[in-house]
Parts: sequence; structure tokens; C-alpha cells
Amino acid sequence: MKRSRQTASPDSHASSGDLRQLILNAARRLFILHGYHGLAMRQIAEAVGVTKPALYYHFTDKEALFLSVLEEYLDAMQPLLDGLLRSAWDTRTRIAKFIEALLSQPAEQRALIHLASQEAAHLSPDARQRLLQSYDEHFLSKIRLMLEQGMQQGELRRLDVQVAAWVLLGILYPYFSTGSAAQLSPEHMSEVLVAIFFHGMEAGQ
Repeated sequence: MKRSRQTASPDSHASSGDLRQLILNAARRLFILHGYHGLAMRQIAEAVGVTKPALYYHFTDKEALFLSVLEEYLDAMQPLLDGLLRSAWDTRTRIAKFIEALLSQPAEQRALIHLASQEAAHLSPDARQRLLQSYDEHFLSKIRLMLEQGMQQGELRRLDVQVAAWVLLGILYPYFSTGSAAQLSPEHMSEVLVAIFFHGMEAGQ
């Protein structure tokens, strides 16, 4: 059963907006460390140094907090993805810039994509639908659009764009975790991964 929003005001040591962001920052780190089911709201309150009523003032329950953490990341990705779609670069360069930007993020930040895919099944049906819709609208659909534009311009051969987008993300998936430490620079890693995505591993490509 979902907990209703509390009427108490947030704790006084920070403004309402500042406290909400402190909660999101702590929750992001703890969700990545412990997963969705392995984390209690009490632990988040203790990490932030607030009471549970102050926590529930901002987030009605753990599910709402989890969705807010993931949606914050998707919102932060918008300037990058929208900028790439508006750019005059060819598709290969757009994809390279996208990969480089992802690999330049702290591991904890890009691990949110891995966290969302792991934990979506544990959410309520309504929350899971909201997450999948937000992920598609703010992230996956823009990758599809980049590839679709490349196909329309003759830079890429015509394939199922949904499958192509998932293949690209599949190549990147090992780097969506805190345990992935790239041995090369983001620029070099992007160059290698783009070559594999566009040409595969066949000799002479």
C-alpha cells in the first residue's frame, strides 16, 4: 500500500528544494549499491540526516523516489541528445559523440541505465509503465531517430531501427555499471565501439 504524502514541513536545516536534491543524490548512490528491494527508506533518511516524515514530505514512497532518481537522469540527458539531433554531423559522428559523452560520465551516473533495466520488473504495473514510457520518450526514441535519419540520408542501410538501437545499447551495456572501468580514454573507447557497431569485427572492414 502506498504511503500518503505527509503534511509536515521538511527539516529546517535545508530549504525544500535543497533537501529534495540531497535526498535524490543519496538515494541514487544507495539504490545503485543495494538495489531497489535491498534499500529501505529509513536508510535513505539516515544517509541524508533527516527524519522519515521529512523524507515522505518530498516522496510519497520508495517507488516514487526510485522513479524520480531515474527520471532525473533521463532529463539530464536531454541537452546532449537534442543537441546531437540538431547538429549537422553525420550519423557516425553523432553516435561517436553520444558514446563518448556516456563514457565520460561518472560510473555511478551511467549505472542508472543498468539499474533501471534490472529493477523495472519489481515495480508496480503503473510505475513500470511510467518508467518504460519515460525511458522510451526521453532516451531510446532519440537514439532511434538518429539511426532513422542516417537510414533516410543513405548513410546506413535500411534495417529495423528498433533492433538497431537495441544493438547499439547492447554494445554499451557492459559500461552501464559501477564495476566497469574503461582502460582507454572515452574518445578512444568511442572510436573502437563505433567501428564495431558500424563494421563489426570482420577483417578488412
